[in-house]
Amino acid sequence: MAEELRFFLRIALYVVAASIAYWIMAKEHAGTVLFLFLAAGCFFFVGAIAHLLRQTHSEIRVDDAQRLHKNRTLDMIDRVIGFEEHPGDASGGPMTLQEQAVPTASVWPIVGAVCVFLFVMGLLFGAWLWVPAILLGLYVARGWLTQLSR
Repeated sequence: MAEELRFFLRIALYVVAASIAYWIMAKEHAGTVLFLFLAAGCFFFVGAIAHLLRQTHSEIRVDDAQRLHKNRTLDMIDRVIGFEEHPGDASGGPMTLQEQAVPTASVWPIVGAVCVFLFVMGLLFGAWLWVPAILLGLYVARGWLTQLSR
């Protein structure tokens, strides 16, 4: 089972427990509802990740299916709640990590931040700052994207 599934499941269970404690101690509706919406969002991610893993798991060959444990319920609970990865989990599905090239050091993120700063200052002090922000933004986009192609 992917670590992402366990991560969001643990967060969702923690937030449900925290919302119950918050309701008991504070008796405040808005905070409790926000906690429950956060838990619902985490449960949504758990369902989406489980769906992706189920699709990947259904593509396992018959040979691999014969090697599965007989007591699947306890094994699934152990894998969902457990903290360690099992060797059979790396099925090459959508959640596996793949080697990628590490980008080199670049000045473009800093210049892009200056561009965003100018744009926000244009919201505060006037639209005349938007012109240099947009021109600088186009220059940053060109430089950043051509750097990635090298």
